[in-house]
Amino acid sequence: MQLVDKQQVAIRFSQAKSEYDNNAIAQQCIVQKLMALLAIQGKAFGKILEIGCGTGMLSEQLVSQCSFERLVLNDLCRDYEPALRQKLPYSSVHYHFGDAERENFGMGYDLVISASSVQWFENEANFLKKTVNMLNDDGILLFNTFSPKNLYEIKCLLKTGLTYPTEDEWYKLLADKFEVLVLTTDKIPLYFDSALSVLIHLNKTGVSIIDPSKWSDKRLTQFEQRYRTRFQQNLGVTLTYTPLYVMARKKRK
Repeated sequence: MQLVDKQQVAIRFSQAKSEYDNNAIAQQCIVQKLMALLAIQGKAFGKILEIGCGTGMLSEQLVSQCSFERLVLNDLCRDYEPALRQKLPYSSVHYHFGDAERENFGMGYDLVISASSVQWFENEANFLKKTVNMLNDDGILLFNTFSPKNLYEIKCLLKTGLTYPTEDEWYKLLADKFEVLVLTTDKIPLYFDSALSVLIHLNKTGVSIIDPSKWSDKRLTQFEQRYRTRFQQNLGVTLTYTPLYVMARKKRK
């Protein structure tokens, strides 16, 4: 459990919305992985809820690759709505904006899915309890968050970042009400020509509140030197995402 300023999260993602898709390279990889896991199920769904739909990166894949009767898209940031409605102008797609930890989405879902959003939740246990109540028996919960090693480079040098449960902690949270089908971590290294480029990338994807334009030249130079010393490789300096994937089936009562 962690304290998250949801208003600030919404503001950051709103500011990044025009540049998000072009910079969210790791998030695109994550969406493809989630869709590959979903394909394993190989079935049609009645109702689907996507939590944290953002710009619609995963939503478009669901519409094009899944069979469903109703898709409910949720996001904390309402600024995404006009563009989403243009991308997905279908009667089977519905919208429900607001904080997913507090909104009432109703019941009867066959699939609850989320890409790169759960890490912003304050209480993972409550999220799972809520999801159990929303899902039909044998309904599927599929999402990613990140492991404690996520963005290690930034945590190492700036001592900042979210707190992430481990695989074991997620298993303990899930095991009572869900049959855990997949619980695994992955690594997505990105390469940049400078440490400043890393910070700019994080801002353009809504991840970070670090604003290097407010740093002094001395601080930025020192950060650049420390980053290169620790994380320079042949392809550039690294920034490493470590997504953690969960696919679970609601147990029958």
